Order: sequence, then structure tokens, then C-alpha cells
Amino acid sequence: MIATGLSYANYMIALVLMNSFVPLVTSIDKSTMASLNTSLLLLDFVSLPVFGWIASKSLRERFMLISALAIAILAAPLCALLYDASLGQVIAIRICIVLLGTAFCAPFQAWAHQLVPKSHRYILISLAYAIGSQLLGSPTAALSLWAFKTTGIAASVSWYWLILAASASVILYSTKPNYKTKDSPCLFPST
Repeated sequence: MIATGLSYANYMIALVLMNSFVPLVTSIDKSTMASLNTSLLLLDFVSLPVFGWIASKSLRERFMLISALAIAILAAPLCALLYDASLGQVIAIRICIVLLGTAFCAPFQAWAHQLVPKSHRYILISLAYAIGSQLLGSPTAALSLWAFKTTGIAASVSWYWLILAASASVILYSTKPNYKTKDSPCLFPST
């Protein structure tokens, strides 16, 4: 559920929150931010298969762990840099945020499928996805804007996202499989 929440939160931060947050901390208007979303969605569309291919060449867990750690480390500095940033800086920061999120999301489904035996896959992955995305991922934009309005600190919009990424990192690290090859069977034997 936490990995699903982070996956959903990545998109909420990159493509929803930034449209409202950037105009609060810069002179850039909402219409410019909304028009930038089309290009960012195209970048997301192109980078998903690229990151998926890269993840397939290594262990998915390692790739997701590195992505989650990168989000946990870079989230606050990237959001802090948005304060009074130029359009070029905002574009560069938003590209970084999209790429960080896409790197985590690309191998997610394959990773989830290898964790759960086929006999339980549909119910467990569906429940984890539904609960994680709605309970943990959906409130990301609202909680992030609330944190900013409460503190006035630009980096505070990243705190919730950062906590999810750190939590996902701990979970990915603690459940990392002891594979001999990347094509080994799922972590839990089927019953």
C-alpha cells in the first residue's frame, strides 16, 4: 500500500500540486503551469517504457529503492528551489520531479506481481492499489498545500511526499529478495 501511495503521490506532486503551488511562490501564473503539463505528460509517456526497460535489466527492487531514496533525498531541496524561481528553473525542477516519479512507477506493476503468488495476486494487488492510492496518494496535494500554508516554507510541500518515499525505501529494503537471478520466482511460495 505504501509503494502504491508513493506511486500515486508522485503524479499528484508532479502534475497536480505544482500547478497551484508554483504560482504561490513565483510570479508564474496558473495558465502557464497548466500548459506546461502537456509537455510533462509527454515526457512521462516517453520515460515510462525507458525506465521500465532499464529496470528489466537490473533487479526491479533495487531500481525502485534507488528511485525512492532519490525522492526522499531530493524532494525538499527541489521544492525549496521553486521559491521565486524563473520559468526555466521551474521547468527543470518539474522535469526532475516527473523523472523521479516515473523511475519509481515504471517497474511497480512487475515488482508487485512477483511479490504475490498467482492464486492471490488479483485480490491482494487490487486491494493494496485501491487503499494505497486513495488513502495515501490522493491527499498528497491537499496535505502539501496545507503544510505550505501553515509553515510558509516552500520545502514543506515535499514533507508528506518525502515521508512516503522514506517509508517505501524502508519497505523495499527490508523485503528485498535474495535472488540468484532476476528471473527467480515470487517472494512468497504459493499455497
